[in-house]
This record gives sequence, C-alpha cells and structure tokens, in this order.
Amino acid sequence: MKRLLSYALALASAAAALTYALWGADLARLGRLLSGGNYWVVPPFLAALLLTLAINAVRWAVILRPLGRFRSRELVPAMMIGFAANNIFLARLGEFARALLLARQFRQPVSGVLVTLVLERMLDVAAILLYYGLAVLLLGPPPASIWLATQVAGIALGAGVLAIALLVAWPGSALALWERATRWLPATLARRGGSILRHTLTALSILRSSGSVASLLLLSLLRWACVVGMVQLSLLAYGIHPPAGLALLVFVVSSLAVSLPGTPGFVGTLQAAFVFALVPFGIDREIALASSVLYLVVSWLPVTGCGVLLLLLRGLHMADLRRDLDGSRTPAAEP
Repeated sequence: MKRLLSYALALASAAAALTYALWGADLARLGRLLSGGNYWVVPPFLAALLLTLAINAVRWAVILRPLGRFRSRELVPAMMIGFAANNIFLARLGEFARALLLARQFRQPVSGVLVTLVLERMLDVAAILLYYGLAVLLLGPPPASIWLATQVAGIALGAGVLAIALLVAWPGSALALWERATRWLPATLARRGGSILRHTLTALSILRSSGSVASLLLLSLLRWACVVGMVQLSLLAYGIHPPAGLALLVFVVSSLAVSLPGTPGFVGTLQAAFVFALVPFGIDREIALASSVLYLVVSWLPVTGCGVLLLLLRGLHMADLRRDLDGSRTPAAEP
C-alpha cells in the first residue's frame, strides 16, 4: 500500500510538472526543434558529464576520510549504481543504495556512509547558492518566485550548517545529551541510536580541518561549473546563446528542483524547471523544453547504462537492489 501511494504521488507530481511545462507549447514546433538541433554539442556535453562524475568521486573520497582511506576509483561502482538507481527508482532511493553498497563492500557502518551523503548534499546547496549570487550579479534581481525558492534553500542550509557545527564542536556533549535523553527508551534502541550517533560524529570529523572544508567547497564549485557548461550546451543546440548569468540561473532552478524526491530520472521536474527559469527572460517555451529534453536524455542514458552494467558485473540486477533496500528496516541499519 505504501509503495502504491508513493507511485501515485510521483505520477501526480510528474503529471503536474509536465502540464505546467507543456501548457501552451506548440508541440509540432517542439518536434521540429528536437529533430533539427545542432547535436555537435553532445561530445563536449559528455566530456563535461564525465568530468562532473570524476570530481564527485574525488570529493566523496575526501568526505569519507574519517571512515577510511579510499581511492576515488574504488568509489565509482557504488556511486554510479546509486546514480542509476536514482534514475530508475522513486524518491531518490539511489542515495540509500550508494550507502548500502559501499558499506557492504568495505564493511563500514551504513549510518556513517549516509552522513557523508548528507554532507554532499549540503555542499551542493552551498555551491548552488554561491552560483545564484553570481547569477544575480550578472542578470540583476530574478523573478520573485525564484528568489523565494533560493531563500528557502538558504534557510534550510543555514539550519543544517548550525546543527552540524554544534555536533562537530561538542561531540562529547552530544553523546552525553543522548544518554540522558534516552534513559526511558528500551536498552536495545538506546544502544542502536548511540551507535548511529557515534558513527555520525566520526563522519563529521572531516569538518574540523579548515583545509578539508576549503578543498570540499572548491571541488563542489568545480563539479557544478561543469553542470553549468552542460546547461549552456543544451541551449546552444537550439540556437540560443544565453548570457552566462542565464545559464547559471537555469542551473540553480533545475538543481533545486531535482534535489526534491520525485519521478525516476526527474522526468517532468527538469522540463518544468527549464521552462520556469527561461520563459521569464523571453526564451520560447518550445526551446526551453527542447533544451531540457537534450539535457535529460544525454545525461540519463550514459549514467544509467554505466550503473546498470556495473551492477550486472556484480551478478545483481536492479530488482535485487530494490529488494535489498525494501528489506532494510531503516536506512541506517548496519551491515
């Protein structure tokens, strides 16, 4: 029943996003644009995508240092399988798949690995907001709706940063507070929660090094700079030469949109984000839609294909991975 409800909500969300994106669009013109695009942009797009994935693997290796020293290439299989699962499953289950696969392969606590993925998302939001500030400098004040979305993201990031800063600054106090607060809980539950908290504090210890924090922010900015280039190439394919600030703004809106749980591969969500960001600046809805389709297809196919292939090389299928995820009582269950 729960899964059926999730599917229903995802389909409703995709239908709403696609309805917004396609409302008033000339579908015949959209078809002509898609068939007549300048697809010379695909090779540099794929090069930027490959660089994005490589930087992400290096960044994850840095974040994981408190749990162990990993080479970035050792992390690629779990990372790519997780990205492929995000493109196939609902509700960004690929993030849990990444944590589960890496934890099993290297005998690490799943809760600790999950914390590193939370740090990834926070670094991503920080980089997105910095690029948003640059877009505002280049374009001037954005539409009120975009401004509101970035304010919400900024507040959420600030709350997360404050919580993590408190945990990093006073780990002993956090453990002592947990012990006092859970005296009334069953002993097994209190011990499990305490174990998860200790793994969390271990994973967060990377933030005690200012050098590590600086390198992580730099890697995040470089990663997303590649994505901005992918957005720019998607627009160039249909004859649009947008100013750098507009490509930045499309990147910000689409990144915030796909950060929310939704349909596999972000179908509908990505189309709505491109239309939402581009139409107020005089870009035709059909061109916005065509650019979003190119971006989606050229990034979805290689990432998903690579992830599925790596999973098959392990002797597994996506159905096996889904059963493993469904069989876990909680995302933080330990291997």
